[in-house]
Amino acid sequence: MTPGAAPLERELERTSEQVPVRSARAGQDGTARLDVRALRRSRRRKLRRALIPLVITVAVLGGGYVGAAYYFADLVPKDITVAGVEIGGLTSQEAVAKLDQELDTLSKAPIHATLGEQDVVIDPLVAGLSFSAESTVRPLVGLDFRPARLWEHITGLGPVKPAVVVDSTALDTHLSDLAAQWDVPPVDATLSVATGAVVTTPPASGLSLDVTTASSYVRDNYLVTSQPWTLPTVATLPLVDQAELDRAVTEIAEPLLSGPVTVSVGDTTFELSVGELAAAAFILPVSDAVRPDGAEGPLALSWDVQLLVAAAAQALPAGVTANPANARFVFEGDQVVIKDGTPGTALDPAGLAESVAKAALAEGSARVATAPLVTADPAEGRAELEKLGVKEVVGRFETQATNDYNRTRNLRKAAEIVTGMVVRPGERFSLDQALGHRSAETGWFNAGVVVAGVSQDGIGGGLSQFSTTLYNAAHLAGMVDVAHTPHSNYFSRYPMGREATIWEGEIDNVFENDTPYGVVLRAGVTDGLKVWVELWSTKYWSVEAEIGAPHSYVAPKTIESTAADCKPQSAGSSGFQVEYWRIKTDPQGAAQPKETWTWRYSPMNAIVCKTATGG
Repeated sequence: MTPGAAPLERELERTSEQVPVRSARAGQDGTARLDVRALRRSRRRKLRRALIPLVITVAVLGGGYVGAAYYFADLVPKDITVAGVEIGGLTSQEAVAKLDQELDTLSKAPIHATLGEQDVVIDPLVAGLSFSAESTVRPLVGLDFRPARLWEHITGLGPVKPAVVVDSTALDTHLSDLAAQWDVPPVDATLSVATGAVVTTPPASGLSLDVTTASSYVRDNYLVTSQPWTLPTVATLPLVDQAELDRAVTEIAEPLLSGPVTVSVGDTTFELSVGELAAAAFILPVSDAVRPDGAEGPLALSWDVQLLVAAAAQALPAGVTANPANARFVFEGDQVVIKDGTPGTALDPAGLAESVAKAALAEGSARVATAPLVTADPAEGRAELEKLGVKEVVGRFETQATNDYNRTRNLRKAAEIVTGMVVRPGERFSLDQALGHRSAETGWFNAGVVVAGVSQDGIGGGLSQFSTTLYNAAHLAGMVDVAHTPHSNYFSRYPMGREATIWEGEIDNVFENDTPYGVVLRAGVTDGLKVWVELWSTKYWSVEAEIGAPHSYVAPKTIESTAADCKPQSAGSSGFQVEYWRIKTDPQGAAQPKETWTWRYSPMNAIVCKTATGG
């Protein structure tokens, strides 16, 4: 073997294959050359033969993997549960149907939770919570060539969170409603000096549902977390805490109660006592918008200004202030005229409260306040009265009085009281209220009255005659008859039926002004003892009135009385029944429905007075 041939021989030995020689030429050194390209082709053929089994193996495995992916495409991986419902190994359609069936009731059931120490219930339907089985199953199925998905089918996946549909607006609204119902508000500390001593109550923190956090909590735990839930809350602090209470006691309450305040009104001075200050003072939380000057915390001193002014006015000497007088109607001869009102002088409520507030928190000689005086204008002026259109008599009536001195004095007093009184459009006039309390102390006199058909003396005797006269004047003026009661017995000085007695607190004479104009009353008693009443206004109603003929007479009888104040009387007129009517016509000529009244008089019985022993 030649040296140049040794490598070739070794190669031939390894392959046990004869290498074809394409050239028999020897080299310059006398050796033969090998064909390299032939050698490479040989190697490739060997490699191809070696790879065939591998390719077949890969093809078989790949086909199996793809087939497995297609096989599991519509199956839910094993061991999967949703809200406790087992759906592993089911087809997507089976899984959706099972979830819909078994979670329908649970998804709609009330959710029990706690809000602090309160038990609350969340209604899923109201809160806009619902469960979607299809959306829950969809991510678990489908053709997927990822190895992880195949692994899930082989090993199982475990619990899966259900897909929840949430109406955010409905959920937030429902939680806000729960908060409004169940939140525990904070309690402010309070401070009072009304009794003249410092009285306090402590503060307390509140508890409130954190609606934003609670909304996320509900979304995350719906159909997942066992109940009851614990809803997230936040503490709410009182506006007036203990520190503010302590400050207000030291800086407001104690100085306020330290002594009286001297008040100066012009050249007059007086004192407001600690009790008067305490009764009118309030120490309350105030907003920044109404915070008094110098107030440092939520609590500030404020006043019941009316009580403060009343206490000051009571302490003022007479003549320092004067009430304003409103414009009024007066009669000059046969004309009604308007007298202008006059301004008054009064304490300035705001100025008094501000000055007293500063003085009440000061010490020693600085506890002095100034109460300014202001002009008080009349509540009603000439312009308001002119609008009422009072210019002429629209109703008038008169009756003849008896020659009884005290009775006449009562009639004159009643006339003075009602003269000038105004009944505005739509208002009612009550004679009982206008006359006020009748007693000797209020200027009324004893005179004859009739009680249950028996003549006797009584305070205000004669007022039924005045009431009857007023009733007829109002009747003829077209006023609305609200309430009236005729006499029980007939007196010939009055129109039959058209009467109106009066007895304090029990029997009243009331009419209503249903015209667009004001009505002013005028009354008097002539020297000839004629009692007259006029209604002044602008004519609105045209009135046709008539009294029917009496009928159904009942004769009087004799009655014995043992009353201590019995007055004997002879038999008088018989009893009878009578009707009267009225038709009102407005300025446009439209007649109102006919009004009819009926009354039955009792006979005027004879009265025989006897003693209790029959003597």
